[in-house]
Amino acid sequence: MKIDAIDIVKKSEQFALDLANQMSRITIRPLQKISFNSKEFRDRTTLKKQLHKIETSTNPIIYVIEIKSKDKVKLLVSRFEHYHTLNKTRTKNIDKVNLSRYNRTQSSVLYVGS
Repeated sequence: MKIDAIDIVKKSEQFALDLANQMSRITIRPLQKISFNSKEFRDRTTLKKQLHKIETSTNPIIYVIEIKSKDKVKLLVSRFEHYHTLNKTRTKNIDKVNLSRYNRTQSSVLYVGS
């Protein structure tokens, strides 16, 4: 059996172009957009009272944690950096907390997750 590498590359390039074209036409529409104030999720009991606002869906839920106040973002990031420095010296699975990746950018968006 002879493998035609030129034909395989040509078909692969066409497939990639077709896929890129299809992806450029995709629009993601939010199912719902809601906001919670930090007072509304300060503990489990309070948070449970707010969860009914989130519509049930079989699709993944993508969420964003954002702080509108630039001063509060600076303070929170500063405190996090201090904590993160201490946390790195601790022992995994004993006293170290597993933290999400922190990209050290100045942004009101602190976290995007699903």
